[in-house]
Amino acid sequence: MSTPNRIGLYPGPFPKSQQVEENTRTGSVTHNTVEGSYSECLMARNIARMQGASQITFGDLGDGNWRVQFDFPTGENGYEPVPCPSVHELEINVAQVSIYRSLVLKSLGLTLANAAAVKRAVDGYSAGKFDPSPPATTPTPESAAETWLNSQTGNDNLSLDLFRQIAFNGLDDCIQYSTVYRRTITAANPMDVQASYTGVGQIWTSMEVSQWEGLSPTGFFQLPFGSQWLKSKPQVVMIANQKTQLVYTYTECLIASCLAYTAYGAAQLYSAL
Repeated sequence: MSTPNRIGLYPGPFPKSQQVEENTRTGSVTHNTVEGSYSECLMARNIARMQGASQITFGDLGDGNWRVQFDFPTGENGYEPVPCPSVHELEINVAQVSIYRSLVLKSLGLTLANAAAVKRAVDGYSAGKFDPSPPATTPTPESAAETWLNSQTGNDNLSLDLFRQIAFNGLDDCIQYSTVYRRTITAANPMDVQASYTGVGQIWTSMEVSQWEGLSPTGFFQLPFGSQWLKSKPQVVMIANQKTQLVYTYTECLIASCLAYTAYGAAQLYSAL
């Protein structure tokens, strides 16, 4: 696709008008309009097809003249005036998880052994395991369950509080938030980009993701310090004007187990041992 120095001065099906639309998210689009006789507009349409126009509209004007409109997924000279646009985005995931997976409980020092004892106490209490045998009325199921739990946890107050909140108040889940980071690259030609499978299915640190995806250290947002991320396989989609979008997605892992994942680099994976 080439553009004359002055639109409309040359004979033949040159554009009567040309408009270039630049978008920092999806790149550029050039809109062309040709008006003239049927044969002129037919020739313009055929040329637009051969040149790879992404959209063509052809029709008469009702006064004996014809019009053909065609778009190219680039700037006016057949190339993008800027490199492939790259958009960085953050989304928030909201998950309702078991109270035993609470990061606050972990930070307060609840051990795996005590958490398991609390769960056994809750399950036993719910199943009536601690109910007194008739005709005895003491101890109560509540006190019997708490006594058993204290014997297993060494009178740990955190475990006792957790048991009471679950068994008596029904607090067996909680809301946790995580982040999804996505980078989208848009290209006019699929050959301009190539999907990368480096580190797919592995756990990355925030610094590793930022450096690999070119997230500016002075940009309007940064990935949470100390977070770890699971990289998904790249997604390739077609969008308007025959452009191609390549999407890389990283999901923040609240707990990344060494039994489920491997580390891309410096990520620390969780082990119960």
